[in-house]
Amino acid sequence: SFERAARSAPDVGSPMFNLGLVLQDERDWSGALAAYRVAASLFGRDTADFSYLADTLRNQGILLTTIGRSREGRTLLEQALAVDPGAVLSWNNYGNALKESRALAQAGGAYARALLIAPGHAEAEWNAARLALLTGHLERGFALYESRWRVRELFPTTRSFAAARYQGLEPVAGRHVFLY
Repeated sequence: SFERAARSAPDVGSPMFNLGLVLQDERDWSGALAAYRVAASLFGRDTADFSYLADTLRNQGILLTTIGRSREGRTLLEQALAVDPGAVLSWNNYGNALKESRALAQAGGAYARALLIAPGHAEAEWNAARLALLTGHLERGFALYESRWRVRELFPTTRSFAAARYQGLEPVAGRHVFLY
């Protein structure tokens, strides 16, 4: 349907952007990148479409980072941030690309920027937690690690139990402990 829409309106970027999303979900990396490139060129021609341009550049950067081309991903995420410097998703994913490129200090800065824009953002906290643990900042890492319960990709549904969640404050000797 998006291919037909793109043929019907070749000067409109949204059908190609949406085609890129579908192809990315199907793991057709080259097809998704090609669709995003076309969408970016179309969105880049009109200042009214700049927010869509930032989204398209971000998605390309995420995809490239996912397939192991994190340096290229970083470049596209930098372009997305140049277009929309207040986009929490771009800062978070820029941090991911930096981490994958082994620029760990810069990655921490990107996650911190994301959390300045959107305090409590689950994915940014989760990524900051993993980075802190990776770099040996265990106290901060484990404190932020609790954010994992709010990351939809990790836990699409939330389990609830009648018993209170163990917070590590009470002794467990002689008690039953349920690990989930």
